[in-house]
Amino acid sequence: CDGLVRSLCPGAVDRYRAATDTLPLPEFLVALGEAEQAAGMSDAAEGTFELVRAMQRLFAESDVDVELELALFEANHGDPQRAVELAERAYATQPNVKAADALAWALHRAGRNDEARPYSQEASRLGSVYGAFRFRAGMIALAAGDVATAKAELERALASRGTLPPA
Repeated sequence: CDGLVRSLCPGAVDRYRAATDTLPLPEFLVALGEAEQAAGMSDAAEGTFELVRAMQRLFAESDVDVELELALFEANHGDPQRAVELAERAYATQPNVKAADALAWALHRAGRNDEARPYSQEASRLGSVYGAFRFRAGMIALAAGDVATAKAELERALASRGTLPPA
């Protein structure tokens, strides 16, 4: 973390640890790992991310469909190419805005921005209030050189603080 953000990191780590102690959902553990990364606690973050990977494997072995969630996790913390494969399968079986968002982000993280843009636009078509959707749309627009759309999407992402993205 830098500056003001660094001062917020220890509190964020403590709050996410308390949340995961109460309800150890993968999405909360990912947020904990990201807070640990931001606080400079790279060993703790890697341990947390390994726990997420183990949980995803257990879900998959129990025939729980986790491709969509795993696609976003891989895009952000693992192998972008694997993220694309997972997101493509998820989108093929459930072509909704959540799957379009995940596929757009996976393609973007894999450096395939031209392919990502239409999926990002599809994900935004219903006017999602989720900051994560808007953030990803803004970053994809920026990578495509569309500064005006990027600015608008990132402003919407900031305005939606406190609105949790769907799991």
